Amino acid sequence: MTGGPAGSDRPGASVSSTRAISAAILATLVSVLPAFLLGGVAVQVRGDLGFSESRLGLLVTVFFALSALGSTPAGRLTERLGTQRTMVLVGAVAALALATIAASPTWAWLLVGMVVAAFANAAAQPASNLSLARGIDPGRQGFAFGLKQSAVPMTSLLGGLAVPVFALTLGWRWAFVAAAVLSLTLIPLAPPIGGRPVERGRPLVVPSLRPGARRVLLVLAAGAFFANFASNSLGVFLVESLVDRGTAEGLAGIVLMSGSMVGVLARVALGWWADRSFRPLFFAAASILMVAGGVGYLLLATGSTLLTAPAIVLVFGAGWGWNGLFSYSVVAANREAPAAATGITQSGLFAGAMAGPGTFGIVAERLGFDLGWAMLGTSLLIASLLMFLGSRLVAALPPNEDGQVVRR
Repeated sequence: MTGGPAGSDRPGASVSSTRAISAAILATLVSVLPAFLLGGVAVQVRGDLGFSESRLGLLVTVFFALSALGSTPAGRLTERLGTQRTMVLVGAVAALALATIAASPTWAWLLVGMVVAAFANAAAQPASNLSLARGIDPGRQGFAFGLKQSAVPMTSLLGGLAVPVFALTLGWRWAFVAAAVLSLTLIPLAPPIGGRPVERGRPLVVPSLRPGARRVLLVLAAGAFFANFASNSLGVFLVESLVDRGTAEGLAGIVLMSGSMVGVLARVALGWWADRSFRPLFFAAASILMVAGGVGYLLLATGSTLLTAPAIVLVFGAGWGWNGLFSYSVVAANREAPAAATGITQSGLFAGAMAGPGTFGIVAERLGFDLGWAMLGTSLLIASLLMFLGSRLVAALPPNEDGQVVRR
């Protein structure tokens, strides 16, 4: 049910696993930094440029909308180009986007920067997933995917850290300058894994998904949509919500940073557990985590100071912890074309990330943050049902015999 071995049919098989993991983590980190860094320093950015919560949500919405539209074609392109060329593009485009945001004199220029950043984000996930699927032994891929997906809450951690380190001292723009420099380091690190050489006069052979897999991946993508609808709103609006309740800006940033660390540890620990389990697919486990995360959002919606700490642990630990297991399971079930498969499911993740912050921003501005958190909890519970259905459908798929298709 998982296709061929992870190390088969891949140029760059001698690339070290350390380089494959490091590049995957860095590509994931820099590609989503624009959204989460903006969320962390939102109070200062809005105070400087003068725009509302709904316009903040719109910036993140545009970023993830374009990422969702580009994800599936980026997955196919990554299967063709390989990780090195794709990651070089990701690093260069992300740096350009972050520099544009840093220099933005108005909200409109922020929007331009987020549009540019979306192109890097669309390609980063398929490229990083291909790096792990082809560059890491299958027995260690759960831990590798946990590490890679920990980069997402790590961006939220950096967003929280940016408040006391940059926003309240040097100014918010310097946070984006530092992030742009970090993005450029991906260019020399990108590993030569995957890709197919072009030979004149010969048909192009590209990986394909097995029959029926695309329909199952669409169900999983729908679950990912509702799950990320909740997750990405958390990173963007938690600081604003806490400040609205009377928390000091610096302390709110520390809470975001602490919660993000819980998310990082959860993803890594769950990946370590996955490698030691005899079951290669963990969509059902992801479903259970989503239920726990949904409860956390509902606790956050009460507005109770006493419940804030357990709510933060649940929404970051479980409400974000599922992502590594999910990505690893998609690759394990579609080893014949991992970048193409994750391109499809990533479109659901990006679409949820697109819809969540924009919707939350409108709800928070008009009805209050508490109702917004309740909405996110409900969304995560819906996601858990779809993820459980997806786990049943994956188990019913036939094995893939070839995984290759010839296109002329």
